[in-house]
Amino acid sequence: MHYVIDGYNFFFCIASQINPLKQTRTEFIEELNAEISSHNFHITLVFDSTRENGTPFASKKMLSSMEVVFSPEGLSADEYILEMLSYCAIPQNEMVITSDRDLAKKARYLGAKTKTIEEFLQYITKKKKHSNKEVKIQQESEANMKRLQDIFEKRLKEEE
Repeated sequence: MHYVIDGYNFFFCIASQINPLKQTRTEFIEELNAEISSHNFHITLVFDSTRENGTPFASKKMLSSMEVVFSPEGLSADEYILEMLSYCAIPQNEMVITSDRDLAKKARYLGAKTKTIEEFLQYITKKKKHSNKEVKIQQESEANMKRLQDIFEKRLKEEE
């Protein structure tokens, strides 16, 4: 199962203090990465990009236990998650973690499963008690490679 987490939805749900945002977000990401490191999760944590760091393509960073993504310029994290799902060959293998009802509804419509932030935290706690497996190495998904290929082909045609 691939878990796609609505980053700011998760962050604002559990963060007691959010200022300074960049530092607190970084600490949150590091703590989440450490917390899930003993589990065999395949996680993508998706945040909205800001105007300062927005680029035409999603910016990604691989950590030991998860991938952190900032959505491309002009695309919200929710829209990026839904776009990922629309390119997914087997959306039933995707679990969207969000307490945003609208995003969850749209994700289910595309075939993905959903959990609220609270349900996911309970799941992690339960799994932590029962699991000592190694971390699975994450690779770029076929769906995301297809999405990127479509973007490149579209831009190539526009340049011609």
